[in-house]
Amino acid sequence: ISCMKDPFVEMEIYCYNVSALLWCGSSLFIFVSVSWNHFVDHYGQTTLDFPPYFPVNKEALISKYCTVVFPLGVLTAAISFFGAVIFLSKISILRLQSQMKAQFNNGKGCIFKLSGLLSSLLALVFEIVIARSLCWHLWGFDHNIVQFVPFGLWKAHYPQEFNVSRTTIKMLVHTSINSTWTISPEF
Repeated sequence: ISCMKDPFVEMEIYCYNVSALLWCGSSLFIFVSVSWNHFVDHYGQTTLDFPPYFPVNKEALISKYCTVVFPLGVLTAAISFFGAVIFLSKISILRLQSQMKAQFNNGKGCIFKLSGLLSSLLALVFEIVIARSLCWHLWGFDHNIVQFVPFGLWKAHYPQEFNVSRTTIKMLVHTSINSTWTISPEF
C-alpha cells in the first residue's frame, strides 16, 4: 500500500492497528500460559499423569523439575511484544508522514518510509537471530559445523575459503545438498 502513488494512509494505519493488537494478544496469551504451567508445576500439581506401573514416580520428576521452558516462553512473549511496538511505531511514522505530505506535498516523506522499513527489518532480524541461537542451544548443534543447503543440485568442484568478519568459512563451490560450511573458532 505504501508503494502506491496516492497511498491509503488510513487503511495502512488500520491494518497496523489490527496487527499490533494481534501481536499484543499473542504476547499476553504466551506469557499467561507459560507462567500458569510453570507455577502449577512448581507447586507440585503437574499435569502429567503416570500409571501406577510407570518406573518413575511423579514426585521424583517434580523434585527434579528444572527446565528452560519458562525463560524461553517469557522471551518469546517479549519478542512478540517487541513486534507490536514496531507496528505501533510504524503507525506514528505514517501519521508523521501524512502530516509532512500535507505540508510539503513534494515527496519529502521518503525518509519516514525508509525509517519505518528499517525498524521493521531490525525487529525481524532480531527475532530470527534470537530464535536461531535458542534453537541451536536447545537442540545441541555443533557450533563449528553449519549445514548448507544450496539452491541447485550441483556436484562439488573445489573447496574455497571466505573470510567473513575475522571468521574463516570453508565451503565447496557448486556444492551438493550434503555439503557443509566449516567455521573455524578463530575470532
